[in-house]
Amino acid sequence: MTIAERIFREVSVLPDPLAAEVLDFVEFLKARQARPANEGDRDDSLQRFVGSLKGTKAFPADLASWQREVRDEWR
Repeated sequence: MTIAERIFREVSVLPDPLAAEVLDFVEFLKARQARPANEGDRDDSLQRFVGSLKGTKAFPADLASWQREVRDEWR
């Protein structure tokens, strides 16, 4: 039995709302696979951007201390 057949067998006994969730997930996987390879680099560019803020007035060098200060403001 192929994987597709096993998936069909399992999904066919689910109620429609759960089967719809499975379908949504399959569509998500297909969309993620169809993405151009360079789109995955966006995480790296965000990481570089956030890293470039380190040491600025908004994000001091000691980020842990800054986080504690911000958190303490809301107590």
